Amino acid sequence: MSFSLSQRTKGISSVLSAIIINIVCGSLYSWSGINGYYISYLKNTGSPNVEIKDGYFFMPIITFSSMCFSPLVAIIDEKIGVKFVSLISTILIIITNNFLYHSTNIFFIYGYMILYGFFNSMNYMPIIKNCLFYFPNKKGFINGFILFGYGTSSLIYNSIADYLINPTYRQIDPNTGFFDKEITNNVKKYLIFFNFFSGILSIFGFLILFEYKENETNNNCNEDNDNVNDKNLKENLNESKVDSFTVKDAFYQAIKGIQLYQLWVMSTFLQIVSFTVTNTFRSFGQQCLMPEYFLSNLTKTYSVLNGLSRLIWGLLFDKFSFKYLYSVCIITQVFVSSFIFFSVKYPILFFLLLCLQSIVVSGKISLNITMFTKVYGIKHFSFIYSVSTAVGGFCHLLGPIIIKIVVKNLKDYEKLFIGGGICCIILEIILINFSEEPFKYKMNGGENENENGKELEEL
Repeated sequence: MSFSLSQRTKGISSVLSAIIINIVCGSLYSWSGINGYYISYLKNTGSPNVEIKDGYFFMPIITFSSMCFSPLVAIIDEKIGVKFVSLISTILIIITNNFLYHSTNIFFIYGYMILYGFFNSMNYMPIIKNCLFYFPNKKGFINGFILFGYGTSSLIYNSIADYLINPTYRQIDPNTGFFDKEITNNVKKYLIFFNFFSGILSIFGFLILFEYKENETNNNCNEDNDNVNDKNLKENLNESKVDSFTVKDAFYQAIKGIQLYQLWVMSTFLQIVSFTVTNTFRSFGQQCLMPEYFLSNLTKTYSVLNGLSRLIWGLLFDKFSFKYLYSVCIITQVFVSSFIFFSVKYPILFFLLLCLQSIVVSGKISLNITMFTKVYGIKHFSFIYSVSTAVGGFCHLLGPIIIKIVVKNLKDYEKLFIGGGICCIILEIILINFSEEPFKYKMNGGENENENGKELEEL
């Protein structure tokens, strides 16, 4: 006996699936919390020449790989659908985790991080895009709700890592800068958990995912039209007018507008600055000999705030402008970058600054993705966003490269953080000149463009 589910039920199930799948993707961010353990493990096993700073490359490589593969994934998603994309990524996750467990060579580890970036891209834009089709008038909320899973996942993984690897919160050896063998021998226990838990979640997320079928209902996108404001009507009209566009046509038109380049600059460079702080704060604290239990609890708090903030930013974006909210992110980052180096002697201040930093990280991601959906429409934003981030993907490797070159001692962190604050001031100037209006696609020349304006006025 078979029965059909309603569109809303399928949508809710798909959103839950997206949250679960994003918990798996977000687990990759736990590497910034355990890189000190893992590099010490490699030091004591198969890679005696590694340095703590080599661990700073884990997250940027994953991010770089994810961005580079995103346009390809967007095209594959158009061809075979999100369900098959999710299945392929599930298989890839399980295989890559097993390879990681059996490797101790730092260069092979970097290769696995590239693969992680690939399946991260497969479970990011296609999943979000699929959910937005079910709830087109709640873009900010749906984006924030899905990214909530991404942000809070490191709480799960870092908590388990602390319990399995370093339950007594022992600090690094100040003479060597690494954890001793008694601690690093526990790393394999964590990798077993990582493999098993990620695999189970990936399979479950795939099973409850429903792919949106446009022909299942003709009125789905208009189910809430009685309650939406003029802004939503404008966005929905803009999207309905480009349904017949190919991804290629929409992209070619988008690259002729300045909005794409403004969004690219703001997103890329704010991400480099914020990720540099996020990726180094725990190792920076360890080098400053801050208590390990304090840094561990800070990492968990950071994860909780990061997840909750993504949801809150999404809700706020449905009520306030992008300029206003993104300015809060930029100004907060300037404040954090200016004072974090000097706060290591004051644990409470260090804690508060990192809490503010988590708000920046979650805000820039949630706001930027939602802005792309509002400017370019649900159907085409995925590819446009993916190409935009892929072009700037190499910049995410600049963070660890700069750390590798600039940071010779603890004092050099001051230059690193303050330099990021100055960069953010420039981003605020770009933001002032940014237009939030939906991109005006041209259907067949000026005549159709005037027709679109008339139809909007009638609505």
